[in-house]
This record gives sequence, C-alpha cells and structure tokens, in this order.
Amino acid sequence: MVTFYRCMHTLKVRIPIPRDLQERKLAELKLFKEVRDKTVEGKSAKYSDEEVHFRISKLGSSSSAKQEKGSQPIGLSESGKSFLPVPRSIQNFRNPLNVRIDALADYLACRKNTRHLPSKFITSRKLTPYDELCQVEDNSIARLSVTKILPHAYCELKDMYQLYLGGIRVQTRAMKDGKKIHQVLEESIHPQIDLCLETLSGEDEIVRIDKSTNLYELKPAKETRTEMDKMAAEMGKLQVQSGDEDTTLHKEPLTMKDPLQSEQLDTEEKRMKYLKENYNIEDTTSDGVEKSKEAVVLDDGQEAEEDQIQVRPMDLEETAEIDVKKETNGELIVIKLNDIELIAKSQVHKIAQTIRRLINLFEFGKGREILVHALYDRKREKLLTEIPAGEGIIPEDCIIISGIIDDLHLTSNHEDAFRAFQRELQYELKKAFDFEETFRAIRNKTKQWTDADDPMLYLVVNDDKSRSDKRKPSPRYQKTQLLQVGMYRKFLGILSKDVNFTYESWRYNMECRMESLDLPLDNTLVSFSYFVNHFLLNDYIKLKRGEPLEFTGISRPPLQTAERFAKPYTFINTTNVKELDILEGEWVHPPTLAHILGRLAQAQCLLNDFLSDRLQVTYVSRSTGECLNVISGKYDGDYVSEQIGEGMDLWMGKREPSATNYEQACNYCDFKNKCEIPDRLKGLL
Repeated sequence: MVTFYRCMHTLKVRIPIPRDLQERKLAELKLFKEVRDKTVEGKSAKYSDEEVHFRISKLGSSSSAKQEKGSQPIGLSESGKSFLPVPRSIQNFRNPLNVRIDALADYLACRKNTRHLPSKFITSRKLTPYDELCQVEDNSIARLSVTKILPHAYCELKDMYQLYLGGIRVQTRAMKDGKKIHQVLEESIHPQIDLCLETLSGEDEIVRIDKSTNLYELKPAKETRTEMDKMAAEMGKLQVQSGDEDTTLHKEPLTMKDPLQSEQLDTEEKRMKYLKENYNIEDTTSDGVEKSKEAVVLDDGQEAEEDQIQVRPMDLEETAEIDVKKETNGELIVIKLNDIELIAKSQVHKIAQTIRRLINLFEFGKGREILVHALYDRKREKLLTEIPAGEGIIPEDCIIISGIIDDLHLTSNHEDAFRAFQRELQYELKKAFDFEETFRAIRNKTKQWTDADDPMLYLVVNDDKSRSDKRKPSPRYQKTQLLQVGMYRKFLGILSKDVNFTYESWRYNMECRMESLDLPLDNTLVSFSYFVNHFLLNDYIKLKRGEPLEFTGISRPPLQTAERFAKPYTFINTTNVKELDILEGEWVHPPTLAHILGRLAQAQCLLNDFLSDRLQVTYVSRSTGECLNVISGKYDGDYVSEQIGEGMDLWMGKREPSATNYEQACNYCDFKNKCEIPDRLKGLL
C-alpha cells in the first residue's frame, strides 16, 4: 500500500508599494519633519522618528499626493502640536455633497473607504473645534454664539460634522420663515421706517430703521402691502394658549400698552425748545426735511449672519415713486454715499439701536432684539466677570460668546404698577435732554420701584421659537430652550454689574470685529447713527463744541483714548434733513465708536436692579404668527454656569459630541446616509 502525502508550502510574496503612495508618504513625512524642526527650535525633539513614521502611516491615507499640493499648509495648534491639513476634496464646495462627506469620513476616521462617519473624533485630535472654527473664519479670535454652546442640544454630532466640512450652515426654509416671524414681532414693538441710501451708481438702496419720536415727524415710504404686513396688523388679535389661561400676544400680565397705542410723550416738544434756545436750531417740524433732492457726496469709507443690516435694492417702479415723494412731500430720509458697505458692515448702527431700545424698555416696558455677550476665560474655564488686576482682557485667553435677546419686558405682580411707574418716569424725562439726564432720571426712579425682597417691577427674559405644529416640543427641548434664555439672563447680570467692565468688554468685542474704536467716524456713520438713535445729537453737539461728556465709573473715558490728528474733524451734512446742519463745520472732539460704546455700557447697567429669576419661552406658529404656548422657568445661576462649562468643553476639545435620540430628526440631516446614528436608532448596529 502506497501512501501519498501532500506537502503544503507557505509562499511569502513582497508586493511593492505603488509609487504614488510612496511619494505621498515621503511628502507628508518631509512636511511633518519641517514643522517639527520649526517647533523644536534647537530644543530636544518632541517626537522620535518612529513616532513620526507611525503618525504618517496612520494619517497619510486620508489624502492623495495630488490633493496634498492644493491643501492647506501644515500648521500649529495653540499648544504647539502639529496637525495635518484638511484635504481639498472636503473644502471644495463645487464637489457634490456626498463626495465631500465621504472624504470627511475618511479624514476624521484616519483611514480609507470608511463606512460611517466616526462618532468619536474630537478628543484625539490636536486641533480643537474652536481652532477649526478660527481656521474656517480665517480669524485668530473667532466668536461663538449662545446657540452654539448649548450642551447636548439637538445633535452636536451634526454641528461638528458641519464645522469640519467647512462651517457653512445652509439656511433652511423653516429658518427663513422663523426669521420673518421674528421681524413681524420686532416691528410690532419697534415700528420702522425706510431710509434711502443713494449710491454714486445712481441706484437707490433702502434700509429699515426704528421710527422713534424725533425732532421731526417722518412718514414711511409707500410700500406694497405684503402678507407679512397683514400678519403684523393682525398680531394683536392672535390668542395665546398658556396652560388654562388665554391672553392676547401683546397683553402680557400687567405690562405696558403697545407703544403705538400709548399716549405720546411731550418730551420732544421740550427737547425742541431746549435746542432752539441753546443751539439756535430752527423748528422744522412742519417741513420735516428739505424738498431738494440734492445731497453732498460722502467720504469713502462684519460680520456675517445676524450682524449685517438689512438692505434691499429697489426696482425701477419703486425708485420713480420715491423720487416723486422726495420732490413733492420730502418724507423720505436720503443719504448720498460712495460705498454702501461702509454702513452694511459697521457695528455703529447696531450699538446705537440697542441703546435706543433699552431706553424704550423703560419708557414703554418692552424692548426686542437686544445685543448681549460674555467673555469665556480659557485659563480659568469660566465666564469673565471682572477685569483681572494688572492684566486687562488678554485676547489669547478670552473667547466672545454673542447673543441677541428676542424680548425683554418689565412687569409686576401688582395691578397697574408699570403704568404708574411709566407716568412718574414720563414726568422726569420731560426735563431730560441728553443721555446723562435720561440715565439719571431712570436711575432715580428705579430706586423707588425695585426692592430685593418684594420688587414692584421686575424684568422677564423671553425667547420666541417658531414651530410648524401646535404641540409643545419634548421636555428635553423645552429644558434646552429655557437654558438658552438662562444664558441670556446670565449675560445681562454680568453686563449690568460694573460699567467699567461692561465698557471694556464691549471694546474687546468690537476690536475682534476689526472695528476702529478711537478713530473718527465717517460722516455717513454719524448721520446714520443719529437717525437710529436721536439721543446722540446732543452728544455730537457737545463733542463739536468741546464740552465734557459724563462717563462716571469708566477708568479710561472715550475722549481720553480718541486719537488726535493735525487736521481737525469736519462734518458735512450729506442728508436732506436740516436738523443735522447744526453739526456742520469743525469739531473740537471727533466722534468715535468708543464714545457710543460708553453709552451702551451705561444703558445696560440700568437693568441691574430689575433683574429677576423669571425666564420664558414663547412658541409661535411659523405659518400664521399665532402664539401657541408659553412655558416659564426660574433662573439658576450655578446651573447655567455649569452648563456653559459643559458646552465650552466640546469646543475646547475636552469631550466628544452627543448625538440626537430622535429618529425623525435624522430624516432631514445631510449626513444621514453616512452617519451611524440612524442605524443605531433603528437597531441595525
């Protein structure tokens, strides 16, 4: 019997690495070593050659040699640690979205052909999400917003994917509808008029500004009545469902009358008399503005999203109609300018508007779209509440968190308390002709109406949320939205405590927006800021004459920091409004943004005595503007601080993002086909 044995041999075959892969790895290795050498600067190497080879082998597969040539250069994070560039395939917005998302998955997972986007990728990276945001915005000091730092809200994973994909947030239809609703609510409290900007090209641009009781009566330009205008007119008739109580949208308990329905103050009559007696200004109330269309050409002269003023071009029919208006009735304010971007990008009008609306809050009980912010101290890992002794505000240590409060209103548990306060304040304001006197009158009256144990009046912070259906959101979302309002309340508490800190923090905010604080304002901005806030006229007159402005409590008043030039500041009235003629000529002190920030700090500090623990979220129908529900909450400062820290931990790269647990939310997400969360929620993973 013959037995046959089959011998098994193992053959080892060496497969050569493709040339393009070799070149890619060698290129990345060379760049990595160059960065390392620059970082070390003669000191002992931070990474061994073995560590370098390991990192390159792990990260090199995420980009091709061809992509590497067009990628961002390798750089350094704050800690001095190196990071690899984002592949161009991710940042090229001309690529299909699914291609960019596939490339993003490979990049975040550090391997090729990844099935899912990774759910954990923050803490292992050398570059924090905040550093990524700075790169996206091409700014060493990027700003965050309250909505961005809300911890575990909605889906943090989606937010981080969007950030690493390029940071561009697409405005959805729901967001656009919600913005329209907010505009209607805003104009119901702060009625607005049109202001015409005439450019050198001959095309008119229209901007919307608050219509305030002024030295002259201005009527809005004739417009087509839109559906949103109709909605605004019907707002007062809409019903609010709040538990078992029914009340109209603009009838909060024991609060003010609508400004449009309130009795007009005769303060402006007194102001007109004061100006005529002291500054020899003519009464032009009957004329309003010059009927001439001519205006003098102005001298030549941030940021994104919510900060840009609303500008809309006019069609030929509207332009012709307004030309007739100007020549016959002279009812439209006109400014002629070289560069419309000078106004569109400046923060001057936003600051001036916030001051005016804070004064409105005391006069009428309501103020909407109020600017607030806080500074997060990266070293101490908490919000900055005072200027560190001997340090000042250090840019590398402070991150700005911006917010806009939808609604502030004064109310009381005592019937007719606010109206009594309003009557008393009106009497005091009749004698107030400038900021100092106005602020003093409000402070004096505040002491009589506020008490820590039993306040007659208190401030409610409210945020409006538009919804597509009448049901309340889940308890988790309600809690998150109340937390957002709690953060606004936290910011108000910090900003209303110390006028010097508030002023310095606003200076820092504007510096980060690349605003020139102590340089003279362009004539255009002076005129425009006056139309937004007519209280500034008295300040401008004092600056022109060299009279002192009161900034008690501010350690370096604006007039001391203003830059001096050999050539004096000269103002030319470039509008068709005669009231500004008083400002023409040379000024002793030039107007600056710093001066207006000082007034903002003073105005915000008036709120401190009215602060309470009352928080509120109002849900409004996205389609009809109907108020659906109102939920209330109480402010807990310690809890809010803890949650701010939790939210900032994500941006500082100290924790991983959380995902949604709501399956339906994934249906509308751009990342649903590559994200593992939908499969998890369906039990497929």
